[in-house]
Order: sequence, then structure tokens, then C-alpha cells
Amino acid sequence: MILEVINGDALTIRDLRDNKVKKIYLSSVRAPRAADIQQKNDENNPNANRQQIKRPLYEIPYLFEARELLRKRLIGKVVRVVTDYIQPASSEYPEKICCTVYAGNVNLGEALISKGLAKAVRHRQDDEQRSSHYDDLLTAEQQAEKRGVGLFSNGTGLQRIVDMTGDTNKERAKGLLSVLQRNGRMEGVVEFVASGSRFRIHLLKDNWIVSFLLSSINCPRAERRVPASGNPQQQKVEPGEPFGAEALTFSKEHFLQRKQNISIFFFPSDVFVEVENMDRGGNFIGRLTTADGHSAAFMLVQAGLAKVHDSAYGAPNYKQLLEAEEKCRKERIGVWTNYEEPTSKDDDEHESENNPEEEAVLGSSIINFNDPRFRRVVVTYVTTDLKVYVQYTEQGSQVEQLQSELREIFNQTKPVGGHTPKKGELLAARFTADNEWYRARVEKIEGNNRISVYFVDYGNRELITDLSRLTTLPPGFSQLPTQAHECELAYVRAPPDEDDRQYAKNALLDEIDNQECLMKVEYRQNNAEHVSLYRANTKENLVKILAEQGLVVIAQGRGNRQLRLTPLYDELQQAQAKAKSSRIGLWQYSDQIEDDANEFGFTGRK
Repeated sequence: MILEVINGDALTIRDLRDNKVKKIYLSSVRAPRAADIQQKNDENNPNANRQQIKRPLYEIPYLFEARELLRKRLIGKVVRVVTDYIQPASSEYPEKICCTVYAGNVNLGEALISKGLAKAVRHRQDDEQRSSHYDDLLTAEQQAEKRGVGLFSNGTGLQRIVDMTGDTNKERAKGLLSVLQRNGRMEGVVEFVASGSRFRIHLLKDNWIVSFLLSSINCPRAERRVPASGNPQQQKVEPGEPFGAEALTFSKEHFLQRKQNISIFFFPSDVFVEVENMDRGGNFIGRLTTADGHSAAFMLVQAGLAKVHDSAYGAPNYKQLLEAEEKCRKERIGVWTNYEEPTSKDDDEHESENNPEEEAVLGSSIINFNDPRFRRVVVTYVTTDLKVYVQYTEQGSQVEQLQSELREIFNQTKPVGGHTPKKGELLAARFTADNEWYRARVEKIEGNNRISVYFVDYGNRELITDLSRLTTLPPGFSQLPTQAHECELAYVRAPPDEDDRQYAKNALLDEIDNQECLMKVEYRQNNAEHVSLYRANTKENLVKILAEQGLVVIAQGRGNRQLRLTPLYDELQQAQAKAKSSRIGLWQYSDQIEDDANEFGFTGRK
């Protein structure tokens, strides 16, 4: 079976007798090559500098046509292969298996040559390593030359292609995005498979080449070559993830060089987004459907070679994706081979029996608290606009050790005060509330020794006017990365009234109660991580509690619609609707707040 047409005279096949993948060459057939162009250019202009050919398939005359003739006829088809000879490996070239390939009764090498898309190799008279139908190939070439077709014509034989891939084309790709979204479903050919869910696609209508990522799924990464650290000119092999190679092989066999239907749209993903609808690598994100209507994402999930991503919620086949994933999970297929069912502690089970609402949360098939994207955190500070600062629990011991050593040093050796700080400097500052020393960064310097500092391990800020409360850090205390991580609550907008904001902040701190939390990044927007926050022991959604009390606003009608197509957003909207119907908190007098209803003169909760 043909898996890939490499160029006009080489194929990748799967031998159905032993199921092995092999690369073969058409016997005595020579496809157009870069050397032909260079030879022709040298003849026309001997003094011209040779130009490097970066994209042979599109820059070598008639090579694309030759590849397309074979691709359209062969990909995914079972053919008959007759091995004529094997060229042994040399110091410069690997072993070549040369064959005559038949599609039905048609000799493909002869078909290529008859259309002027290849030539017959000229063998020495005593060379027996040649096609078993060599005379037929020579006859086909003579007829093509007589008719003046292909390589024997006066045409250019070049394919006009606009390449939108790579770092140098990011800006061009951004401008193309809105056009592709308006086009809706488009026909394309997968030209290259980089991993199970990452492709390079030729969009046929406009002859655009784009980088493309499958939405709705997480696919394990295959082994790849990356620039070596310290020497970008060299490359090193980066090991793949479990089942990454299998996912790559699956996508090659099912999607490579096959005509597909493509829809490009936006789904939030765990990468930084430079502009809406495109990741920082310039990759378009969307759905890919085979010619017979099968979803590529669903096929990978069904084979156990991908997991359903949170962004799949709202996709047309979301339910089918979850069902396929659940089946693979139960049968321990592919990426689920070593999966272990989550077990609840006895105390949690006892509490769940007495709390039906909590049991519903714990038993949810949508929120999986064993998802590695959930991290245990300690909330160290909350601002009035409901930004939260957290420390990761696994790094808590490092912070405690640093603070202990810092205090011990300053207790033994009285710090020299009166340090004149510089903006951006990392130093030690004495916090007013407990009179202890902490690491801090200078954010602003004003007249009269007014120094604004940010405590980098906790997230709070303070205005210091007494320079004796600032000093340089002892050696070695700046090596530990800053431990306060700034986040915003997903889908939450702080109330417009300052008193309401303070009330919501205090309520959130009361709910947290200095206890450990579970945090997950739901999406990233404007360089900020938007997170969900749960109690670690009961798995209660802290933002949902605030929404039910009418203390926060769940954003709606703003931003990209796809960001709101998640179970979490639905849950928060339901909680807010409950508060509105009960007329509590912000909704005591109206279903609208100041930002949404200025025309009514509404100014917030009184």
C-alpha cells in the first residue's frame, strides 16, 4: 500500500506481507532534479551565481506535476510492486530498492515518462541493473519528446505557491487569518506531518502553504531535532513523549498527501497567544476532516493516541470525543495504558455521602482533579481588582528556607540601612505589618524618599519612606526565582464600585482561609493567566461560591466567544443567575451593573 509519494520517482510503501514500511524507487526513471536547472542556467549564463533551491517540489519544473500525478492515483491504494534490482549502499548514498510499480495494468514509470514528467535513465549497455520494461520506457520518452509535452515543451512547469510557514512569515500569516476564517471549509493536501496533530498543509484554492494544528486534542510529541544549546548551527535529538511516535505514524498513514476538508477557527490553547486566533509559532488552529467525512481529531482520540483538550467543549463532536476517550481509558489503550483510576480518601468519601452537591462535583466527568494541569498552590495575596498571587506548594519549602536563612543572617548581623535603591533592583525590604525582612523589587522612586516596592515572593506592595528599611540582599539570596505568580480569575470581572471590590476581596480571602488550593490555568489572554481556583480538600469552586453570593460579575458578551465555551463558564453563569434570581449582593436592586447599564443610572450595590 502506498503511504507517501516522496517525489516523482520515489515512494514510501507498506509491504502487506510483513507490514513493514519501505522506501522504493521507480526502476530506470529519473524525475526532474535541481541539477537540471543549474545545468540549464550555466549554459545560458556561465558567470551567474548559482541560486539555492529551498523548495524543490515547487521550484523544479514539472516536479510538482509528477508528484501530483502519482499522489492522486496512488495514495492509500494497494499496488503491485516488482523488484527489478537493488543498488548497494555507498559512502554517499544509501541502498536503493528499484522496482516497477503497477496500478492495475498501468506501469507508473511509463505513465510518468509518457506525459513528459520524467525521463528514462541512460544505462550502460552492459549494465543489467535496469527496469524489466526498459525498452517501453525509452519508447514512451521518444513519444513524449515528439509531442512536445512536459519537460520537452517550452512551458515553465513551475507551481506558484505562497509559503506562510516559518518565523519569517508570521506577519503574513496574521493577515491571512481573517480570510481563511471567512472561507469556512477549504480543500487542502497535507504535505508534511511533524507530529500527530501538527501538519503543513497546501490549501488548493489559493495555493497557500500553512502550518496547522488540530484543535480539541492534546497529542503526544514525537522525537524531533532541535538546535543545540550554545550552538544553534548544530542540532540535537529531543526524545519524544510516550506514544508520540505511534501518533506520528498514525497521522502519516491516514492524512499525509490526502485531500482534506479544513476549517480554521480559534480555540484557546495552553500556549501564549500573540494575536487572537493564532499561536506564537504562526500556526493556524482548527478542524481537519478527511474526504470521507471523518474528523482527524476524533480518529486520534479513538485510537488512544490523543486526549481531549478543555477547548473541545462547544465543538460539534465534543460528545463523541469524550465517549471515545472514555472507551480508551477503560480499555487502557494507547496513552491510557498506564492510567490509574483516581481514588478518594475515606474522609472525602464520608463527607461526600453527607453532601450531595459536593458529591456531584467530585463525580464530575468534566472536571478531572487528577489532571496534571491542576497545581497545588497557596494564595499569598489578593488585590481589590481580584488579581491573586500564589506560591506553588511544591516550592514552598524553598521559600521557607530562604526566609529562615534571611532572618537568621539579619539577626546575627544587623543590616546596614540607608541603602539608596535603583529602580528594578532586587533588595531586602522590611514589611511594616510584621517588621520582618523580605525580598523585594523597587518599582518606583519618587521625591522625598518615597520608594514603591513589590515583595516578589508574596505579591503585595508597599510604599516605604524610611530608607533604613531597605538594604542590599546578602550574597546568594537573589538566585532563587521569584515565587509570587500573578493570576486573574477566569471569566471574572471585578465590580465597578470600590467598596464592592473590597468586599469581594475579603470574601475570597475568608473562603480561602489560608488553606491550600487547587489551581488550573483555563486560558491566557493579554499576557495574563486566567485561572480556576478550588479548595484542595473539598474541591469546591471558590469563584462559584462568590458568584452565588452575588459578589463578583461573570463576564459575558466581551472577548472572543470561544473562550466562553467551557463547562466552567456555564457553571459560573448558572451561579450568577441564581444570585440574580435571589436578589442578593450586586444584584439586590437590578440584574445589571454600572458597566452594563449606564443608561439606567445604576451605580452598583448600596
